[in-house]
Amino acid sequence: GMSVAYNHMNGRIGVLLNMEVSDGLETNEKVIELGKALAMGETEGMVKMLADESGKIIGCHAYGAHSADLVQEVSALMCRDTTAAELAAMTHIHPTLSEMVQECAEQLARA
Repeated sequence: GMSVAYNHMNGRIGVLLNMEVSDGLETNEKVIELGKALAMGETEGMVKMLADESGKIIGCHAYGAHSADLVQEVSALMCRDTTAAELAAMTHIHPTLSEMVQECAEQLARA
């Protein structure tokens, strides 16, 4: 099964970077800053998403405001073997924190 870890300011699901190296996985990753978090008075935040060579999302790490909620979205999609391109095509409301997940997936799908 997948491992999940979170606390007040961060969360993660799936493959970790040190696992990626030790397992020899071919992956792409993208990192973005949480734009709406800045509007909420949170000055730090990021989402990092990893995909395998087929584009399937295999990991997500988030730090900052409501990061566990962002990771939960990706966790549910990982259970359905969603690709970064598929996530990028899903409608996300603006302005929300969750649109940062979509933006990260868009960049990852282009990688």
